[in-house]
Order: sequence, then C-alpha cells, then structure tokens
Amino acid sequence: MKKVNIKKIYKYVRDPKNKPVLFFGFYFVLFACLAVMFRIAPSTTTPKTNLKAKPKSSHYYNLGKLEDANYHFKYYYNIDGAVANFEGDRNGVRQLFIRNYNNTIDNFYGYRNLFMINSNNDWIKSDNPYLYSEFLEVDVIREILKKATFISKTEYQNKKYSYTYNISTTTLDKIINNNIIDIEDPVNEVVITMDNNYYVEKIEYKLDSFIKYQNPISHEFKLNLEFSEFGNIKEIQEPKQ
Repeated sequence: MKKVNIKKIYKYVRDPKNKPVLFFGFYFVLFACLAVMFRIAPSTTTPKTNLKAKPKSSHYYNLGKLEDANYHFKYYYNIDGAVANFEGDRNGVRQLFIRNYNNTIDNFYGYRNLFMINSNNDWIKSDNPYLYSEFLEVDVIREILKKATFISKTEYQNKKYSYTYNISTTTLDKIINNNIIDIEDPVNEVVITMDNNYYVEKIEYKLDSFIKYQNPISHEFKLNLEFSEFGNIKEIQEPKQ
C-alpha cells in the first residue's frame, strides 16, 4: 500500500489557493453522507387510526327489518284487563294470522287493509281485527320514536339493547289522528329492544294516558309487538273461498 505523505497534505491545506476546493469538497462529502443515511434509515409513518363510524345519536336503532315486512309476529293487547293476542306471518302486503280473544280463536287473512275471517271453513270479508292498528305501522313507529324523548339505555348479557322513551298524548294524537290538542297529561312510555346489530325486534307501548284521552272511562293500554324469523317467511297465498 502506498504511504500517505502527511507533509504534502498539510502543505496543500495551508495553501490559500486550495481553500475554495476544500470548502466545497467538505460540504459535498457532508451532503453525500446525509443522503446515504436517509436512504438506509427505516421508513416510519404515523399509522392511521381505524375509526368506526359512530351512530349519529346515542340511541341509534334500525327499523330496516320491519320495513322489509318479512317476519313472524306476536302482538299482545291489554286494554283495561281485556286481553287479545295475535300471532302469524307477514310477507310483504299479505298476512296470515290467528286472533285469540275471549277464549275464542279465529283465523284471518290480510291483504293491505283488506281482511277476511275464516267462518265455518269459509273465508268472508271482515273488519280490521287489530285495535289501534296505527301503532303497528312502521312509518308510525318511526315517527313516534322520532318525536319521543329518549330516557335511558339498557344493555343485556345476551348483547341485546333496549331504549326507553317518553312521549306525550298531545304528540301521539297529532301523529295518530292528526289532531292538534294541548293538554297537561302524564307521559306515555315506549320501549324498543334490538339485537346486537341494533335491528328493532320488540316494541312495548304503555299508553295509559293516551287511552284515557281517547276514552275517559279507560285507564290502561299496553301493547307489545314481537318480531322474529326475519326474511324466512314464504309467499302467502290468498285463501280459496
């Protein structure tokens, strides 16, 4: 290996003519080293936070499965101690169900707002068998929940949820009958229960104040709606008369 001549290097550095070369050479080497360091340094980026879209409100719910109108249903009425139960299937605008009232069981078929009852194996036209049927309609349910006041949330061990709401008779009568009234009355209560995806599958009405306004001699009105078998109901045929 050729020996480095220290005296020549020292003389070269001390010569004023060589200072510009040394100046630019020093910075060239410096920037070259920095460039190499940046290239071999590991690339690090700030990870993006995986944020889930939060519901628009603290009491989010979804009525989509009721809107699809394909389910098995159970309706329980209690008006002043008089109990009536309905159970059946719905597929779109058609229903097939039974009514259990006053120890009598009747079979019904419904198409939109038209109903037939089975009488001695014959299907004949019938009035709407549902009492206060407006409370069964999904558009009315949506409007009630929209206008009601949220009170509380309950979470169960089976990962279901329920919300409790209050709503005045004044508001209810405007929704149901399109009447404008202004009365001081105790509030009514609505409780909805949802599955772990927030789809509504049960609605409990406690409408004592509402029924008293509708009929002063009444004092109690409870209506429970339960839904299951979403999307599993086969086509319902019109009964042969």
